[in-house]
Amino acid sequence: MKGRRRAFTLVELLIALVIAAIATIGIAAIYSSTRLESIEAECQRLAAWQAISKMEEIKARSSFDSLVSGSEQIVLKPLTVSATRTTTVTTLIDGKLKQVTVAVTWGGGRSVSLTSYVARRAL
Repeated sequence: MKGRRRAFTLVELLIALVIAAIATIGIAAIYSSTRLESIEAECQRLAAWQAISKMEEIKARSSFDSLVSGSEQIVLKPLTVSATRTTTVTTLIDGKLKQVTVAVTWGGGRSVSLTSYVARRAL
């Protein structure tokens, strides 16, 4: 009796294809989730840098009285995500100290904020 060659049956091939498809879908879902988290982290990093940049600009101003609240539209580059940078200035301690908060808000209410204090310089 000659040796019989054993081949895969159609059922075995279909089961292998189903298992491969499930594995592929799982990997794609993990990749998609990880990619979204990565983009969110990058937005947060870029927003923090925008807030830091504005805060440094405010601290470098020569006039204490020129510190005012305001808002502006910005773009978190290189992702080209639209955001709003809001500066809130609150006068404290008889006009000798100002609390400055810079908040950057983007997509669905996500935000980063920094708070600092600026004192009137003695003459």
